[in-house]
Amino acid sequence: MTAEEILSEIRDELRAANEAAQTTARQNAEMWTLADIGEYMALSVSSVRSRVITHKTFPTAVRLPISEKGQGQRLWLSKEVKAWILRHRETKH
Repeated sequence: MTAEEILSEIRDELRAANEAAQTTARQNAEMWTLADIGEYMALSVSSVRSRVITHKTFPTAVRLPISEKGQGQRLWLSKEVKAWILRHRETKH
């Protein structure tokens, strides 16, 4: 193996480790976006928007004011979303 191949392999491993760390950080974040929820649930953003957050028992979003005229994007508390998911576990027969 050449030095160039070794460096390329190290770079690929570092890139994969960085991506894994970013995913973990997003999953541990206090507030989640639609994309974060989708990633956690392995669903597309459109599925989360149309089929998940519309469920009557899904946690209510938070909208923080970003200016005098408007509100920011909808955000959800990650611990509430995770708790909601766990409440929908199948029961063992």
